[in-house]
Amino acid sequence: MKKKNILKIAIGLSISATSITTLCGADLNATSTQPKVTFIDSNHINGANTAVWEIKQTEASGFDYFYLRNILDDAKIITIDRLQDGSSTQGGSIQVISSGDLSLAGGAIYIGRDSKTLNVGKTTNGDATLNIYGDTSIGADIALDNNTSRWRLSNINDWFTIGPSLKNRWVFTISPNTPLYSFNIVDGGLVGIGTSTPSARLEVEGNAIVNGEFNTTKTITASFDGSTDDSAMKMINISVNNTNTNKKSDAGFAMTNARENFTWTFRTWEPDSGFAIAKQGNGGTKEFRLHDTDPADATTVVLELANGAYCDGVWHNTSSRSMKKDIQPLGTKEALEAFNKLQPVTYAYKANPTDQKVGFIAEDVPELVADPKHRSLSAMDMVALLTKVVQVQEKKMKIKDALIDEMKLAQKKQEEKLAKIEALLTNLALVNSNKKKDPLSLNFK
Repeated sequence: MKKKNILKIAIGLSISATSITTLCGADLNATSTQPKVTFIDSNHINGANTAVWEIKQTEASGFDYFYLRNILDDAKIITIDRLQDGSSTQGGSIQVISSGDLSLAGGAIYIGRDSKTLNVGKTTNGDATLNIYGDTSIGADIALDNNTSRWRLSNINDWFTIGPSLKNRWVFTISPNTPLYSFNIVDGGLVGIGTSTPSARLEVEGNAIVNGEFNTTKTITASFDGSTDDSAMKMINISVNNTNTNKKSDAGFAMTNARENFTWTFRTWEPDSGFAIAKQGNGGTKEFRLHDTDPADATTVVLELANGAYCDGVWHNTSSRSMKKDIQPLGTKEALEAFNKLQPVTYAYKANPTDQKVGFIAEDVPELVADPKHRSLSAMDMVALLTKVVQVQEKKMKIKDALIDEMKLAQKKQEEKLAKIEALLTNLALVNSNKKKDPLSLNFK
């Protein structure tokens, strides 16, 4: 049966070797110094052939190779090499090296059998599963093309880049000196910059700079050294939660200290085109406002505190009874004692040494008008003290004036009495004078 098969295969073939045998159960075996099989199309004999294909095994320069070629132009379409001495390979579309590695397109693609690597652009096994080699001018890259757009992953001047097919339009780059864990995406879509174990959607280890707007519609939470709560401070947008019809346009944010349970809000303030800072929780609401009583006039900005104090060019202390407790009249004795301890001085502030002032030294004033830290003074305290002293002096003056008036009245009465006595004495002197002239003329009534 094998003989019949051999005869069937041999029909139409031109075999350069004269020996045809059956070896290892093969249907056709050609044995010679350079065995080959040639395929000629009989319809294109006499110079009309464009290709005469030849399958040949040969030996040259110390290695064996098998190739398929077109005899007319000697183009080796497929070459399979087997190195005998481990030296360089012959060029060809396909080469099988003695190690079992496979080279395609003259080494443009090189497949390592044992290393299990695919290498493009170099006839060597790289240390990665896929290795792409380029030159220093254009680098090495991979292009992804869907017929409408083209993106490239490249190694340009030692930088890893991702960008569209146009050069120098990289949208993502990594420097070769980038430290470990510079950018990591882990399970759950968590992104870490500078950390390999991010615990949030984005975690940055180190400083961050945003050169542009930072917008969020959610709560911003921050922790700090020593905090026992990861949400020790929160920043929220209060404008979206403003239910006051008259203030729905107010915009701002709030910072909440969850551990100490208090919040500071920063927002615009209606009416009067104002701005407000308020503390809420753990002590009530305390507000600081800066507003404009007349937007058309640049001089009408007013600084106002929730306790009623404000500045419109002159500072006005709050003094409402509703803001005070433990109200007691100032005693005369303590007022006079404090007044007598005041030591008025002249001075100049170090920040403006040429501007002489008149006043008091906070560390030297009596406790009645002293600040708890003895660093500042309240003009209202001084006014109250001086008012009490003046009132006491005024009362004393009134008493003295009354005494003087009484003394003047007594003096007047004494003067009237003296006048009467003088008149009586004058009359007596006249009577005595008449008696000497005519004793009988005395009229006794």
